[in-house]
Parts: sequence; structure tokens; C-alpha cells
Amino acid sequence: MHFLKRPSEEYRNDLVAIESLRKEFVIGYSLDHPNIPKYYRFENDTLFEEYIDGKSLRELIDENDPRLVDKYFLRSLCLQFIDVLRYLRDMGVVHNDIKPENVIVTRIGNTLKLIDFNCAQSAENDLLGGYSAPYKSPEQGLGLSESTSDLYQAGKVMEVLCGRAGYNKPWRRFIAATTDRNIEKRISLENAVKLIPGGQHKSRLLFWAIIPLMILGAIAVILFASKPAEPVTEEKYKPTKDTVVIEKISHPAIEVTEKPESKRQEISNKGDAKKVIENKILDFTDRYYTTYLYPICRDALGGDAGRLTAEEDRALQRAIEQAYRAAVDYGTGLASEYPEERNYIEKECLSIMEMKVSALMLKLYPPALDRPSEARE
Repeated sequence: MHFLKRPSEEYRNDLVAIESLRKEFVIGYSLDHPNIPKYYRFENDTLFEEYIDGKSLRELIDENDPRLVDKYFLRSLCLQFIDVLRYLRDMGVVHNDIKPENVIVTRIGNTLKLIDFNCAQSAENDLLGGYSAPYKSPEQGLGLSESTSDLYQAGKVMEVLCGRAGYNKPWRRFIAATTDRNIEKRISLENAVKLIPGGQHKSRLLFWAIIPLMILGAIAVILFASKPAEPVTEEKYKPTKDTVVIEKISHPAIEVTEKPESKRQEISNKGDAKKVIENKILDFTDRYYTTYLYPICRDALGGDAGRLTAEEDRALQRAIEQAYRAAVDYGTGLASEYPEERNYIEKECLSIMEMKVSALMLKLYPPALDRPSEARE
């Protein structure tokens, strides 16, 4: 599905507006990052880009979306901000117009998408558009901009979000450091990550969650030890045709169990159509998980059970994003077979794939759940 962008009727013949769109395509087409929509082509003064299923931060603010008072949601947004800004800096691109209207949060996964690169500039493309006054950095007012100008604007956006949520105090250092009016004193992207609050909550929760499990485990060992062990004979354990042997994985972060394919048998098309559809979707998601999603995520972890590098984390994010796209594509094809169940199919495909992704992420080593800006360099 594509999103079409063209000059409004009053600017249809405006050469500046058309050139701004062309320049946006040239810059956007050169970028490849999970937090940036994909740009496909530019023809007949029309820009074709990826459709994002979500809402802008401005819409979430106007609707008083409950996610905006979730401190972990805000932390996730900020980490994604830092990650995409570091990528743009490395690519020599300055966005120049970061504001709530230009940030979309996806409906599934709460992924940040930075849109509207019509004001962006790079080594080959000069600035054509203007800045949004409430978020404009002091140097932009003088006609200058660089990667820290984008960081200033992102800091201003976080200031608005955190102010509404009542989290001004824990975010005070981050906002002050990123929105310093003196560009020489403004914090770097690398150091800004260290000021994002709430980075250690997962490890603390994991610690307190493990304690009762250890106690229960100790009790189970005592009870088991009190019973005489039954001898294990060849008759006692005899593999069946449904037994599946899974190769043992050396990495401690992932554990996978697969159900035998024969356990899922498709019933006749004359039967319950929804059951047939559900079985088809389950078969597809199982195959996709086994042959693509799991191997990619396992390889991204590498041999280190510690934190992920930014590159490894981006590989994880791309794999997950592609999994959702694959679910949408499969649902579209399946809906052509069962047009009367189109709505059910679209929802079920995304729902089951989301469960697959969630189950996999829960099996990853906890630091891998952090965003790449917490990763080691």
C-alpha cells in the first residue's frame, strides 16, 4: 500500500513546491532505516512512499491518548528518536523540521516514523523549505543547521510530551542538555542517551521476578527428591512419529520449541471457514517464524549475551517490521480466496504474527529488549 503526496491544487504549478517534493524523494530514497518510511518513486509531480498505519504525535496529543502518560512509552519514543537522528547524521542528512505533526507512531509495535523530508538538506541538496517556529533552534534562525539542530527539535518535542504527562522532573536534565541555545554547549547524540530516564527498570523487575521462581524451584526439587525414581526403560520412552527433535542452541538468550506439523490438520473447505482460515494463518506464521524470523533474530544476538550493538538491534527491528509486512501480504492473498472474511483475515494475520513476535522477544536476553541507543558501540 502506497501513500501519495503531491502539491495542493493552488500550488499544482508552483515550481518551488514541485522541486521540494523531488528533493524529498531524492533524500528519502537514499535512506534505509526502520524509523523512516520507504520512498518508492516520483513521477508526474507525485511522490509515492510507504503507507504508515498509525497516528502522528499531534493527533495523539489532541486525542489525549493514554500512551502519552506511560513513562516507558515516552522512553521508547526518545530512544528511537536518538537512533534515527544518529543514522541521519551518519548519512549527512539534517531533517530540519521535527515536530509532533511529522512524527507518526505505528498502530502495531509503537514504532516511531519520522516523515516529511521536504525541509531536509544534505551535501547534494540545499534547504528549500522553512522551519516550524515553536521547535526551531537558534542557529536555524540564522540560516544554519546541523545534526544537533535536529536533536534540539527532538528535545522540544519530548519537552511537550513530558510536560503533559507530568514527568518534567526526571526528564529535566535531558531536555535542558538537548535544547541548550548555545550550539557549542549542546550535548551530543551519544551522551544524550545517558540522560534518558528509566534505563534500569527491566533488570530490577527481572531480579525480583526470579526470586519467587528460585523458591518454587527449590521446593519442587525437594518434593521430587523425596520420591523414588522410576527406572527408565526402552519401553518407557519410545519416540513416536510426532516426536520432533530440535537442535540444541548454545546461545543462552533464546529457547525455541516447535509443534509437529502433523498436529495442525486442515479441515474441509465445506466446514467452518474461519477454522480453515485460522489453520492456514497458523501454518504460515509457523513457517515464517521457523525459516526466517527466528534465525535472523538468533544471528543478530551473535555470540555475546550482553547488550546488542546498534547494527544488531537495527537488524532485529528490520526483521520484525518485515514479519508484519509479510503477514499483511499473506492476508491480502488469503482474502482473495475468502473475500467474505476479509476483515477477519486481516486482523487475524497481524494478531497471530504479533503473538509470534512477542513470544520470541520474551525469550531474548532482557537487554536485547532495550533500544539500540543503549547498545554498546
